Amino acid sequence: MSIEDIPNKASVCLIVLQYNKLDLTRQCLLSIVEKEEGGPLVDRFILADNASTEEGVAEQFSWAKSIISNIETVQFSENYGFADAHNRLIEGVNEDYVLLLNNDTLLVNDAITQILRCAFNDKVDVATGILYNQDGSVQPNTKGFYFFPEPLKRINIWIQKKFRTLVKSNAKSCQFDPIVYANGAFLLIKTALFKKVGGFDKQYFMYTEDLDLMIKLNKIGATMRAYHAPKVVHLGGASSAQVWDEYEKVRFQISQGNRVIIGHYGKIANYTWAIVYGFCAITIFTVMAFYKGGILNVRILWRKAVWRLWAR
Repeated sequence: MSIEDIPNKASVCLIVLQYNKLDLTRQCLLSIVEKEEGGPLVDRFILADNASTEEGVAEQFSWAKSIISNIETVQFSENYGFADAHNRLIEGVNEDYVLLLNNDTLLVNDAITQILRCAFNDKVDVATGILYNQDGSVQPNTKGFYFFPEPLKRINIWIQKKFRTLVKSNAKSCQFDPIVYANGAFLLIKTALFKKVGGFDKQYFMYTEDLDLMIKLNKIGATMRAYHAPKVVHLGGASSAQVWDEYEKVRFQISQGNRVIIGHYGKIANYTWAIVYGFCAITIFTVMAFYKGGILNVRILWRKAVWRLWAR
């Protein structure tokens, strides 16, 4: 299938951004070539490097061009972080959609073709697929951060799922779940809409920049869907693991999340939710520890609960 064969075709720019971990980028690109039968069905493909300190970026760019004919390469002179680097790249994108794909991902099937086919047919604003961990378990990439954004919409979606397990679009086999959040590891979004809401907020160097974006998109009524057909393995945390251990990462994520929630909903909403979440989390973790004996695993979860209350 070519991109011209997809109904309601729109133009697409695929972006893969890396910071070090060049070996993961290589695996990602190879999986694209393998699963997409020679290359992705996109009009434009950008591979960008966020000022990696590892050697071999120039050689990697040459190699990438040898296996994907239409790939463009961009070398940043400094590390702009996930948010600002993508903003800078998308600023020059004129295609209808932009598809963000983390360099620590591996395509399980022709996920790019599948998400384009479904999204074009349904004319949705934002779409993602199913993300898997390396062990094959499903990754909760549409859960958001502590029930945000849009708690009431989440409740409505939860009720829908209880009475209707999944929804089918007009396209054949395009089953989907309505969502209000999708993380940036595998994210398709209308370019004009991304620019309309101001893109990612660059004050969030890493983590929760996608949460902030989703809140802004929800506020203007963007349609969001998680399709079941596209399947991607997300190794997760490849860039952050170079900087923080697990404990520091949790603290940073929660601190950033608090900033996002305060910025959109105010301090009262943030503190109220912190108390509610903290109480529920501590209760659940205590029960888990008591009945399952998972003391070691629960330790990090306790830290999450405590930092949810105090990290600011």
